[in-house]
Amino acid sequence: MAEYQKLLKAYQIARQPYEQQSSRYWSRVSEKRKARNARRAAGKQIVLDDYVLDQPPVYTGPPKPKDPSGATPERKYVPVVADF
Repeated sequence: MAEYQKLLKAYQIARQPYEQQSSRYWSRVSEKRKARNARRAAGKQIVLDDYVLDQPPVYTGPPKPKDPSGATPERKYVPVVADF
């Protein structure tokens, strides 16, 4: 369990810059969407500058380690066609 905690801590430290960068990106997308909707409601033309043109950041760090305790969250049953 100590090894898992160490790997989890390393994962969290590596992922923190990605989370900050990702948060900034999605905030910009949201701001642009709000501005675009306001322009559309005002009858103004939508231009290329009303969009975020770059792609979202990609996480390239270490993968999240698996919990060795084997605790998995209980999944909710999703009905299939045969259930109907």
